[in-house]
Amino acid sequence: MFQTSLLKSEQIEPLAEGVLQVLARVGVLCENEEMCRALREWGAEVDFAAQRVRFPRRQVEAFVEQLRREDAGRQPEWGT
Repeated sequence: MFQTSLLKSEQIEPLAEGVLQVLARVGVLCENEEMCRALREWGAEVDFAAQRVRFPRRQVEAFVEQLRREDAGRQPEWGT
């Protein structure tokens, strides 16, 4: 049987929490001004001078939930 997950379910939650904290506090470097503007319109906090984009937790969680809904019922090609 092939391994379908690198992490056990109990390992995922702390990792996800850490990712949410990094995205909200540290953010990511974004050197593309057009992308920064689009992300700001989406709800991200953008520091144009520092080229830093921070993602509020609620925005990331809403985005992940949207992806889950869109992906519901889909199966990877190799699994069919």
